Amino acid sequence: SVTLSYSYTDNYPGSLNYPVFYRIVTVDTDGKRSYSSIKKIVFDTGETPSYISRVFPNPVKAGGQISIDVQCEKDLQITLRLLTPDKKILKTQSFSAVKGRNTLHTNIPDHVGGLVIAHFITDGKPQYIPIMIK
Repeated sequence: SVTLSYSYTDNYPGSLNYPVFYRIVTVDTDGKRSYSSIKKIVFDTGETPSYISRVFPNPVKAGGQISIDVQCEKDLQITLRLLTPDKKILKTQSFSAVKGRNTLHTNIPDHVGGLVIAHFITDGKPQYIPIMIK
């Protein structure tokens, strides 16, 4: 028996001050899978940041429109980039949002299909939300 150590960096951990859930799956040489318990992690900064609370509908049709619910601690600019999984930029759009709850809207490009990542920057802080395009 040999003890092995592994590490992994999640480049898209969600948003600050909100929980992210992780589970590890191991696959033995015979193909048997084992699952760890689910762990909840909160990247607590002690702040109440502005954040994207919901993107809907998800999944959405290519050429369709998504709505974005945003909770803002102050008036701010929000940048949205729609990215392919390999980080190719499909669309960039900026929004103005006011303190409180906002609902923003944007159209999904016609030529897009599969998984895209909605990369939001609110008050200098990134947030990533996967969106499935039908």
